[in-house]
Amino acid sequence: MTDRPGVLLLGVCPEQDLAAAAQATALAEQLGAELHCAWVDPARYTVQRLADGTVRSAPIDPEVQDQDVQPFPELLRRDLATILEPLAVVWRTHALAGNPSAELSALAERLGARMIVVGARRPSLRTSLHELLGGSVAAQLARCQLLPVLVVPAAQHP
Repeated sequence: MTDRPGVLLLGVCPEQDLAAAAQATALAEQLGAELHCAWVDPARYTVQRLADGTVRSAPIDPEVQDQDVQPFPELLRRDLATILEPLAVVWRTHALAGNPSAELSALAERLGARMIVVGARRPSLRTSLHELLGGSVAAQLARCQLLPVLVVPAAQHP
């Protein structure tokens, strides 16, 4: 047995509620694990993975010519901080680019994560169309991942 704490990987996106983050934080606290929060921009692809874990990415749209280090959305970071900073959980963010399930799987492997936690999206027409075309990230992870995948239901709002 090693003294190194385990790692839980949380997949996050700006349009989700933070129920998955709250659950992942509680679980990380109970396990004494680090929580790594990863956001993946599906409209970009990775050009280069840098030594510090950041990625240089480019847009899928060939008319837009920019390559830059992929930034983590600042509003999302602030929302996560409101949940995570009051607790004794070590946490870090990762900004990635490409297919969300593939990028989360690859990051989980690089980190030696124990589990991947993702939140289910609230039902909507946009969510239904997205899942019809490509399937949900949670379902893709469950099919192709060797690690446990915890899917946290979206909070129900009346």
